[in-house]
Amino acid sequence: MLSDTKIKTLKPKDRLYRVADRDGLYLAVTRTGVKSFRYNYKIDGRQETITFGQYPVISLAEAREMLLQAKKVLASGRSPAREKKAAAIGRKAEDTIEAGIGEWIEKAQMAESTRRARRYTIRSVIIPKLGRLHISELTDNDIRKAIEPIKASAPATALTARDILSSFYLWLNETNGIRIDNPARHVKPSTIHVFKSRDRTLSAEELKNFLRALDYTPIASSNKAFLKLLLLTAVRKGELVGAKWDEVDFEAGKWTIPAERMKGGLAHIVYLSRQAVDLFIGLQYIGDGASEYVFPGRNDSTISIVPQSPNKWINDARRAAEKKGIEIAAFTPHDFRRTFSTFANEEGFRPDIIERCLAHEHHDIRAVYNRAEYAKERKELMQWWADKVTAIATERAVNR
Repeated sequence: MLSDTKIKTLKPKDRLYRVADRDGLYLAVTRTGVKSFRYNYKIDGRQETITFGQYPVISLAEAREMLLQAKKVLASGRSPAREKKAAAIGRKAEDTIEAGIGEWIEKAQMAESTRRARRYTIRSVIIPKLGRLHISELTDNDIRKAIEPIKASAPATALTARDILSSFYLWLNETNGIRIDNPARHVKPSTIHVFKSRDRTLSAEELKNFLRALDYTPIASSNKAFLKLLLLTAVRKGELVGAKWDEVDFEAGKWTIPAERMKGGLAHIVYLSRQAVDLFIGLQYIGDGASEYVFPGRNDSTISIVPQSPNKWINDARRAAEKKGIEIAAFTPHDFRRTFSTFANEEGFRPDIIERCLAHEHHDIRAVYNRAEYAKERKELMQWWADKVTAIATERAVNR
């Protein structure tokens, strides 16, 4: 049994060791000489440890009193360690994932369509599997176990569940002043599902995270503008890499890509949204007419940037996001085109209009005649897409 005199004489050893007191209380002495009162117990079939505090900040008498209180909590079927942790982060121990995430989904800023989609995943995946757990006790292993059954059959839903939990814990930390580890950050999206190149699209959540990460990614502003334009115009990477100023008509809001730079061998008109025009204006201001290219080479303004650069900038933004605990699964510049097509089709735009915007040309007579007829519809689609991207980045609704 311990006494104050005995505690004072205890010296550190090569590894942590314990000295028993009574009723399960013991003193742990670390290699650095830190002495703390602890108690081990079992609840719900698993072993837990509660640390009451360090000696001499906590006296032996106080530790014994804390032990009595912990045993009362344990006798009522509750975990003393979990309640202590919950109190330390400023939430009631009764706050479950179900209660907390229910508050988040109603209070957090997001588009109503996003809120509806997330409610479905919360009801179907998160609450049934994790709802009864306390906010303070959720672990990355809990998340993995919850989504394991649906990884193969519904990978997008599994990824969304992980993203929802990550956003919820970020909200707790940023909005509620709670300091608690985000367990979802330890669950890499790549361990849930890796979309193949041919089917990779970015979700609204991924677009939001990417665009926000881009703002604080340490790359040139012109590089950021390139990625934003690539997303807003849905052109191929090489088409934007080689863009020249004489191809851009600011007054008409058009960018005409000559046939020799198009995959299909036909000139293509890109109808520019207000947001895209603004980006081009910003780039012209930065460049000050020093090059014929919109994106000139870093060391030689007589040539364009190298085609590999945009891929690197995307990965730079993904790494910047990861440093803030936000994981974005790998994607390529071409996946912006697929993402545009997916969102536009889901919104109900005519497939032939979408195909024209993507420059999927058909060499037939009808295609030649239709090209001009679709101008109005294509303008409307590209402006809707730019508004949609802006709404996703700012988490507000957009109406067609």
